[in-house]
Amino acid sequence: MNINTSQYWDKKWREQWGAYEKDPRRDALYKQILAELGEGRAVLDLGGGCSRFSKLALQQGHRPTVADLSSWAIQHLAENGIDGIVLDVRDYDKQNLGKFDVAVCTELLEHLDSPDSALRVLNAHAPEAWISVPDNRMGPEELEEHQRKYTLSELAVLLQKYYHKVSTRSVHGYLLAHVVGPLDLPDVSILIPSTGRQTLNRTIQSLLDQSFKQWEAIVAFNNADKNPVIVDDTRIQFIDLGHIENDTGATARNEAFKYARGRLIATLDDDDWWEPSFLWVMRREHKKQGVDLLYCRTNLWGRDQAVQYGSWYREFDAGVLPKAGYILSPSVLFRRKLLDGYKLHADAGGRNSDWRFYVDRHRAGYTFGCVDKPLANLCVDERIWRHWAPGGFRGTE
Repeated sequence: MNINTSQYWDKKWREQWGAYEKDPRRDALYKQILAELGEGRAVLDLGGGCSRFSKLALQQGHRPTVADLSSWAIQHLAENGIDGIVLDVRDYDKQNLGKFDVAVCTELLEHLDSPDSALRVLNAHAPEAWISVPDNRMGPEELEEHQRKYTLSELAVLLQKYYHKVSTRSVHGYLLAHVVGPLDLPDVSILIPSTGRQTLNRTIQSLLDQSFKQWEAIVAFNNADKNPVIVDDTRIQFIDLGHIENDTGATARNEAFKYARGRLIATLDDDDWWEPSFLWVMRREHKKQGVDLLYCRTNLWGRDQAVQYGSWYREFDAGVLPKAGYILSPSVLFRRKLLDGYKLHADAGGRNSDWRFYVDRHRAGYTFGCVDKPLANLCVDERIWRHWAPGGFRGTE
């Protein structure tokens, strides 16, 4: 059952609003936040539903606005003099809510497969926020609406990705965090699995050479005997996963995504690289086409990166996609939501995990586009490529 839909929560609030309105169990937590909130503040209440907190805030002279999936809840709040916005926090990159003095997010993060989408909303719309989740209780095994549990340390580590100052404590059976100073977030997160090959230096250099600078890269070492010396840059983060049995790079990308903060995602292997205009052009074309995933023409090189075989491009064809992996991993730029709640994996036939990802995401209804510009570079074995793409590298067959 998919509980993070407007239909589910409209039904939930219609059926249970009466009981919720009479349930004061969370009021001690709400009053604790209000006691520290200051006076007369414009408050964004993210995911509040038929918010008891906002009613209390309004009574104390604040100006609350609730943003929530449920249009029924927003209409109900309007009848009580509280402003509201129908918002899907899973699609945060399309939202502009304005600016608020402070944001409040109570009992939302535990409902989400990935909390980063909601945290990006908070980061973008207020200089500080109060965030609460149940204190390491009411997980999926206890309540099907909940996707995960949090400990105090887990919550602090998560929030440190988005704020300069994070303080956490346990209050009335909940974990309560006060965060201040939103960090500048990258627009693009680049996921790079690496076995420690020296070619990673060229991959990294192609990032440093990008004309668009608002990116971050997460390099996840898997089965790496020796990590190469890499130039120091605060936009690049390195994690060592140790030895992963039979790993195709999928596990490394899954782990790297846990650290990603960008609204857009790109992928590179440690022997591939980009042209300097890759991010600049791909972001422009991604916005222009309005698709969820965009890919470009790719230059093909020998394993020693000394010989260029040609380039590869095929215009998107949904019918061919499940049969041939013609979208190449260093050529893609896609919305973060495509990976939220998804785990990259190799299929039973051992096919590339990226190919499986593209097939699954297109079948799930996400839109694809392409651009015939050679902006990415891929190292490949010539014999494998000629078998996979008979008829030459430059055609569409």
